[in-house]
Amino acid sequence: MGPSHSLHSYFSVNSGRWLPSQSFHVDSLSEYTMTAGPIPVPEATIAELRQVLMDDSIYLWDVAKSCGESDYGVRFQFQRDGESVDVLVCFQCNMLGVYHNGRSVDREDSDDARDTLIAIAKQLFPDDSVIQGLK
Repeated sequence: MGPSHSLHSYFSVNSGRWLPSQSFHVDSLSEYTMTAGPIPVPEATIAELRQVLMDDSIYLWDVAKSCGESDYGVRFQFQRDGESVDVLVCFQCNMLGVYHNGRSVDREDSDDARDTLIAIAKQLFPDDSVIQGLK
């Protein structure tokens, strides 16, 4: 299951830039180091982000990737009433890691969302040369 089942009801959204983890996908967000942010996400961008993440057609269910482990670079955090859903994006293999209250709950391929997620990341991190270099 992707993150789409719960994102529509979250009140605030922020984003952060991550330092790649030595162990790639980990069970706890506390094992990652955030290098930029959190930064607030503008309302128009929240709507675009919700729309793409809630679209079940972007997920490649039951497809295995040959790239190995995900190396997440950007986090989108949706918050409400002390709860959070974090969506981590690997732009190398287009995997999304989903965390609820800091614990891993799902990972899914999202190749069809790549262009939209890159555009959003470029908008949020205009001075980040790695993000700006994504194609």
